[in-house]
Amino acid sequence: MITKVALPKFDANMNEGTIGKWFVAEGDMVSMGGPLVEIITDKTVFEFESPKTGILRQITAPENSVIPPGYILALIGKPEDKLPDVEEHNRGLMESYMKEKSVSIKQEKPVKKQDSGIPGKSKVRATPSAKRLAAEHKLDLSEIQAMFDVEVVNEKTVEQYLEKKAAKPGDK
Repeated sequence: MITKVALPKFDANMNEGTIGKWFVAEGDMVSMGGPLVEIITDKTVFEFESPKTGILRQITAPENSVIPPGYILALIGKPEDKLPDVEEHNRGLMESYMKEKSVSIKQEKPVKKQDSGIPGKSKVRATPSAKRLAAEHKLDLSEIQAMFDVEVVNEKTVEQYLEKKAAKPGDK
């Protein structure tokens, strides 16, 4: 039987989560309680554990996607299990989420992004692995975020930034 893995609502104020790094790929065996995917919320970053032992049959929320609670992230089961269609469920959730988000954005007053306390620096959401890699190379996460226009900087984005920097002519 297929298990639908949905993003839980971890606290009453949580209205979205960002998918960080998937620790397993489609077709891989997962164990109950084993790390499945990195989830980023406005308050924390953590490893979401597999609720079941089986094969990760389908990932429905790719890395860097921003999704509401209840969204089906993945399907876990046996190879012979028929995959349910979760697209309509997820699309309905996303439509409601986007409507709520556009209403709340219209009601909010514009806020300056200088909330880090450092003039000219805005607070950047980044995964722990991205922060570590950026620190190792003495990189500015806000510059990486701006270059790739991402909401959350992950390790892959930092690596792409390093590759672009290394490929610039005249830097050799």
